[in-house]
Amino acid sequence: MSFKDIHLLKYYKTYKNDIVKEFYIPVLQQAVLYQRAVGFFSSTALIDLTKGISGIIHNKGKIQFIVSPRLSEDDIEAINRGYEKKKIIEGALLRDFPEPENFFQEERLNYLAFLIENNYLDIKVAFTPPSKEFGMYHEKVGIITDAEGNKIVFTGSMNETINAFYNNSESIVVFTSWDTSRDYVEEMRNDFETMWNDAEEEGLEVIDFPDVLKERFQVYRNPSLDHKQYDSNSSNSGMVCEPGVEYGKVKRGIPRIPEGFEFRDYQKDAINNWKKNGYHGIFDMATGTGKTYTGLGAVVKLYEEKKRLAIIIVCPYQHLVEQWVEDILRFGYVCIMV
Repeated sequence: MSFKDIHLLKYYKTYKNDIVKEFYIPVLQQAVLYQRAVGFFSSTALIDLTKGISGIIHNKGKIQFIVSPRLSEDDIEAINRGYEKKKIIEGALLRDFPEPENFFQEERLNYLAFLIENNYLDIKVAFTPPSKEFGMYHEKVGIITDAEGNKIVFTGSMNETINAFYNNSESIVVFTSWDTSRDYVEEMRNDFETMWNDAEEEGLEVIDFPDVLKERFQVYRNPSLDHKQYDSNSSNSGMVCEPGVEYGKVKRGIPRIPEGFEFRDYQKDAINNWKKNGYHGIFDMATGTGKTYTGLGAVVKLYEEKKRLAIIIVCPYQHLVEQWVEDILRFGYVCIMV
């Protein structure tokens, strides 16, 4: 199968398309090279693409990212005063490094460390020189190549972040090397290669991803990583998860707290108070405090008493339902996604 066998639109918008599901995953599953230049980058977004990226691994392919740091006014001033640019860039990237908030995020950083360690993923950093003051590298383009040499170029407003994929109003335009846009595709590929190889580019500097950042990823490297969780052929959409089937090390059909996971004290209090109230109530929790895990943990507590349960999880948007599925499976539930 090649890119020519995939049904591609010329234009995708987040308000009417699931761009990850409709574009990224099917394309990346057939890719041998994924080159991406973005204004900003987050590791959480890369993890959201792991089903497609594992296709690149299966194809013995390569991922190349050019990203931009968020330089503060102090950073710019320090560079202007002659301080070492690489150290300033390194510090800016470290500030934006997302420290994991729970067991699952640590596991995802483990996967990124695996990609870097095994040379599947390489990252470079682009920035504008101090003479341009607060100008920043903000290009957003992707070039994807399959085993037959077919190329897809996409460009638009989208960064490689979760907000861009699901929350913002974003769009991309798609060009292919086998139609009338082939000249544009080749020009964009040549531009990326020029930047990647650190050739002279007016008003732009490109450096290697700092070792200290790679080492920070490596802290979370666990050789026992179960790559089946990121299998490019396993799609959660429309899936019925049968009892007794293994997902990683968890046997589905027996709700349990995942091995290595620990609730925070306020999550334990919420679950215990819910139980004391006859398993009735509302968890009113701020963003990022672990509502999903608290809810799934509460169901485990209820299962310990009731033994037989049917749980309905309702979300206002389909992509939110899909985000729940991974965690549902980790907690050992049998799920039917509709």
